[in-house]
Amino acid sequence: MYSNLRKLLQGRFVLPDSDALQSDICAAGYSYDSSGKLILEAKDAIKKRLGFSPDEGDAVALCCAEPDGSPIPRSQSLNWNRRIEYPTVGVA
Repeated sequence: MYSNLRKLLQGRFVLPDSDALQSDICAAGYSYDSSGKLILEAKDAIKKRLGFSPDEGDAVALCCAEPDGSPIPRSQSLNWNRRIEYPTVGVA
């Protein structure tokens, strides 16, 4: 997700001018493994080091979970009027 966010930020994508958001996004430390793969610092380690969780940055990164954008199909033939069945939770 953070790699996808990085690619977007190198393009025309712009974040809101928020010091808190920018510090959250930059909060994670990183290293490389023996094969050169980027490894981000674990969330628990970030929380322990900073004393808080970078939740706002994580929320923005979650918006970038799909590398090519939204997984929702963009088809004219898709039936948008179909009924979606949700499981009932906590109903006896």
